[in-house]
Order: sequence, then structure tokens, then C-alpha cells
Amino acid sequence: ALHIAENNQVPSIAFPAISSGIFGVNKDLVAVAMTDTILNYQFRSLAPVLSSIRIVIIDQPTFSAFAKHFSLRKSEMEERRTVGAGLTHGASPHPHPHPPGITY
Repeated sequence: ALHIAENNQVPSIAFPAISSGIFGVNKDLVAVAMTDTILNYQFRSLAPVLSSIRIVIIDQPTFSAFAKHFSLRKSEMEERRTVGAGLTHGASPHPHPHPPGITY
């Protein structure tokens, strides 16, 4: 869906936390899969068209799972950026140190 949106020049997209409710898929598993996919997409894109990617969450347990995983990924990305900056003589290892559309 992210690539389709980009190919069609769509600036924003929203996804529900699919299957984390009535279908009973583990909320942590859904959070890991969705946030990793979104962050990896944004991190690898040199010129992302998507400026806003939203995850629609309707309950506190699902929100908690996503918040926990985003926090972990944020720490990993900041650590990677700090280590990468030293390796590249102060330049960011990626053109988007904080991927656009992702609010921390």
C-alpha cells in the first residue's frame, strides 16, 4: 500500500491496526509488523512522497503496544544515527534522520 500510494503521488495515508481487535491477533505482533514496515519504508526512501502516515488505533491496549514499539525503534534509530554520524565524518547516515510523517 505504501508503494502504491507513492506511485500515485498520494501525500498521506492512514491504516487501521488491522486484526488487533476482533480477530485477536497479538497487539505487539501487529505493532511490530506495522511500525517496522512504515519506518523502514520512510528510512529507505530518498525522496518520500508520503508526508503523513497514520495508524488508526481505537483502544488503549493497542495504543500501548504501538507506543512501546515506536519508543524502542526511535531509540534504535537515534543510536544508529549517532554511530553513523561518527563513521561519516559528521554527516547523517541517511538523508532523513527523522523520517517525514513520523512524530516522536
